[in-house]
Amino acid sequence: HDNNNNNNNKSKKDNATNNNIDEEEAILSKDIHRAMSTMTELINTKMAPAAERTGRSQHSLLVKRYREILFDCGADYSKTSAAVARRREARELFRGASTNGSGNGGDDGMEQLMRERNAIDNSMKSAAGVLNQA
Repeated sequence: HDNNNNNNNKSKKDNATNNNIDEEEAILSKDIHRAMSTMTELINTKMAPAAERTGRSQHSLLVKRYREILFDCGADYSKTSAAVARRREARELFRGASTNGSGNGGDDGMEQLMRERNAIDNSMKSAAGVLNQA
């Protein structure tokens, strides 16, 4: 009975941690979208017209380079977001497998799933770190 209580407490703690990670990820995602939108707006409304007014090719090339950088950042963000979503889905699948299991602590398959889940959680933390840097 105590083992079940410990498992339930651990499950509640894991859920709270995962909710915090999900909230942090959502906030970071909004921040990234806002920054990219702001940069796009600045390039289109300020930089490009200013470069056209000067008529200097180096200014136009600079605007083009900023657009390329923004495009690359958007592509990287999309790839990272997709990877995070895949890991989240896998984590949820493994979590479901661990809660629906037979409760046999000696089950090698279950231990493997738990190791996989831990690896996925670590990958999620790494992905969140990448998002923090972006």
